[in-house]
Amino acid sequence: MIRIVLSEETVRNGERVKGSVTWQADGSKTPRSIEVVCRWRTEGKGTKRQEIVDTVARENPPSEAVIPFDVAIPLYGPLSYDGKLLRVIWEIAVNADLPMARDQHEVKAFSVVPRRWDPKDWEDKLDEDEDET
Repeated sequence: MIRIVLSEETVRNGERVKGSVTWQADGSKTPRSIEVVCRWRTEGKGTKRQEIVDTVARENPPSEAVIPFDVAIPLYGPLSYDGKLLRVIWEIAVNADLPMARDQHEVKAFSVVPRRWDPKDWEDKLDEDEDET
């Protein structure tokens, strides 16, 4: 059994999403590895896209394990969006690789909302863009 707990369901871009994944073996099967992924993906019309922001992996975990995570959400990444033609979904996805059995998966979505406007945040980004041209 996999359980994902987030410290907050909504974070701002540039902040961190924190939480933990609890793994508890069902029966005698213990996983070869447990992988915790923070990602965003698109759904809807057009090209599907997915980007992994960070990954935490634990090899040969015990039959009961708690895996903490603390992931920085990019300042310039996409925000959560739920429109008629397109959705941008942020989520924590967990995969437990079980030997000789079907892997177990669990996903928990969270929202990334805009942070307060601070012109200093964009000065650095504008300087980077000018250097590239």
